[in-house]
Amino acid sequence: MPSKVSRREAIRDAEKTDWEDDMVRLQNRSGELEEHKLQHFEVNSTIQETPTPTKAKFAGYKPSLSSTSGWRDYYRRISDKRNISGFVAADFSFNVTDRDVDESAARSRWRHLLLATDSLTLPLTIVNALQNSLPDLPIMETITLHIVGAAGKEFRSLKLFEEILHLLPTVMHLKVVLAGPESPGSSAGQTGDFEQDIELDCCSTCTANGRRRTVTSFQGGYHEYAARPAYTKPDLAVLFHSGRSQAFVEEWMPTTRFLVDSGTTTLCTTYTEREAREEMAELDELGATFIVRPEVNKWRGLAPLPELLEGPEHSAYYNNYYWYIFDGRSG
Repeated sequence: MPSKVSRREAIRDAEKTDWEDDMVRLQNRSGELEEHKLQHFEVNSTIQETPTPTKAKFAGYKPSLSSTSGWRDYYRRISDKRNISGFVAADFSFNVTDRDVDESAARSRWRHLLLATDSLTLPLTIVNALQNSLPDLPIMETITLHIVGAAGKEFRSLKLFEEILHLLPTVMHLKVVLAGPESPGSSAGQTGDFEQDIELDCCSTCTANGRRRTVTSFQGGYHEYAARPAYTKPDLAVLFHSGRSQAFVEEWMPTTRFLVDSGTTTLCTTYTEREAREEMAELDELGATFIVRPEVNKWRGLAPLPELLEGPEHSAYYNNYYWYIFDGRSG
């Protein structure tokens, strides 16, 4: 009969083997995606895939995003890419199950859809947060979002924010404020003491039905923007990868305190569980109430980022990997 020591060693060896296998698969996927990005850059002068948004949805449309199980379900049921089940598994790995599928063409399409999740993760994570925090969302006609600490990625992704309109059929006007030290100043719609909304283009269907998207920016800390006459409380504040537990901790504190003290419903995302736990501990000390405590985000980007982090749990990280939602003080 094997000893307890030998059984423990066998378990450790098995776990090590599983982890090593996972690492090999991860490295293979990362290498394949990096090669795909290089080829894409040579043709398009950018490594970013251009996702194909859904068509605009209207009242009574089903299914909703909240009823979908994940990315493959989203692409098949909402984005109308129904024919991908023959080569995309439920976990979004590449797996050809249909012998009539052209494997080379299918693999290229899978890479495109997988990389597109790194852009679509922004609007879909926002919609999921709205559905988790706003009971009146099914009848709301105007949604106001404040993107806190907005930087280049959020500005480059503004076109994709129309996906929020497309997934929320009753919303006629999506208002976005981008506030942060890296946001453009007065030359790009500085809010200041006046409303200076910039009208953004919508698809032809939304335009024909009178739906709108507007954006304005504020250069400075969010707590500073909140002191301006133009400020109104948003339906949702959003902090994508603020990193506030890692850097500029003191600079972030006035904004964090304001979000808690004002009872602003706030969505946060992080690259790792460790960041999420550190941020949660800070918010617990401030007495924040959590609508969703830190957990893996169903709508995280699926492309592994090449930097390896500490330990096997975080052998790679992903865009918007963890998420949580909080609002005002408890009690």
